[in-house]
Amino acid sequence: MKNKAFIIMKKTLMDNFSILKTFIYIFIILIISYFLIFKTANIHSSLLSLIDVQSKLISNYFTFGLFIVIGIPFILYLILLSAGAIAREIDKGTFLLIFSRPVRRFDVLLGKFLGIFIYFFLINAFILFLLPSLGSLFLGLSKSTLFLLYKTSFVLLIY
Repeated sequence: MKNKAFIIMKKTLMDNFSILKTFIYIFIILIISYFLIFKTANIHSSLLSLIDVQSKLISNYFTFGLFIVIGIPFILYLILLSAGAIAREIDKGTFLLIFSRPVRRFDVLLGKFLGIFIYFFLINAFILFLLPSLGSLFLGLSKSTLFLLYKTSFVLLIY
């Protein structure tokens, strides 16, 4: 028999990825972050060495990544989606169906929590690892700079 929390987690995860808000959120965060991180770095000056370019990009990426990607907009989106997850189940009437089975409330809440947690982890991983790729594609960054940006993405993702 499968764990009931795992089944609810899987359903919550799939429901969240099918929402149009997800793709709008990713698009808006990518556009805003790209312009704030890469366009404000002013790395096209001929007087800058590779170390200066890398340090400017990494500091911009860490600062804006911390505050824009996993900061305030992320927390607001998390609250919006988490509150909607339970309310959507009540409105659809699926909570009545779930609780007509022998399912503990703990399993339902654990499944919802894990589904939303994994969803946000995947969204952040996608955004944080796509941003350096976009910067490299549009700005022609060197491989060493791109590698440093990926390392910074990993640090932000763990944070």
